[in-house]
Amino acid sequence: MPQGDDNQDLNELTEFITVLAHELTTPLASIIAAGGLLAEELENKDPNSPETRLIQNILRSAHHMEGRLAELLDLGKLRAKSFQLKLETLDIKPLLESTANQFLPMIHNKSQSLTIDIPESLPEVTADGRRVAQIVSNLISNASKFTQPGGTIVLRVSKAPGSLIIQVQDNGQGISKEGQQRLFKPYHRLTSDNRSSGTGLGLAISKQLVEALGGRIGIDSDLGKGCTLTFTLPLARRRRITEPIR
Repeated sequence: MPQGDDNQDLNELTEFITVLAHELTTPLASIIAAGGLLAEELENKDPNSPETRLIQNILRSAHHMEGRLAELLDLGKLRAKSFQLKLETLDIKPLLESTANQFLPMIHNKSQSLTIDIPESLPEVTADGRRVAQIVSNLISNASKFTQPGGTIVLRVSKAPGSLIIQVQDNGQGISKEGQQRLFKPYHRLTSDNRSSGTGLGLAISKQLVEALGGRIGIDSDLGKGCTLTFTLPLARRRRITEPIR
């Protein structure tokens, strides 16, 4: 099949999924709102009661679905070139620390450890803070998902000429060379490397966001030896601007 046909098919699939994601967002919001009201009604009940556990499971699943729909909508906007970045000068250290700390309960529950290795002083960057947090969240979540209990995850930041280097390293199962070539492609899941959970969109979206922010993203991994995902952000410019992705 010609490459043009492949691109057209992917564009049509993306458009269909984006429309479907929009359609599902409204009823899902109603489910979350109703679930929240029920949870409030059960606040004084035993947290281990069947009713409380049931509503918490409903809310967890609904919020998980909400996250997946957000990924689908982001991908549609990125491919349609209608995605807006809010670029500003950022002190990146507190943003990265706050984002990583949100994962501590999940990581501790999996008997893993998270090390945050960030220098005390860092130059400012030009970036969209919410999207940087999204990228880092995707990388840490990915690392935790594919690291065994007792494993370690490290968020590391270093300086380079004109940019900051941000790395998320794990000592999990690693990714084959073949899998690395497909890692950042939309809808791809690394079933051959037992990485079959999720939609396969998180890293694909992260790559497009990093490149839209003027950085680069890459991977260093061997099967059985863990994985390091690295991305860069440009150092600060002296202006604040809202602009579409090109």
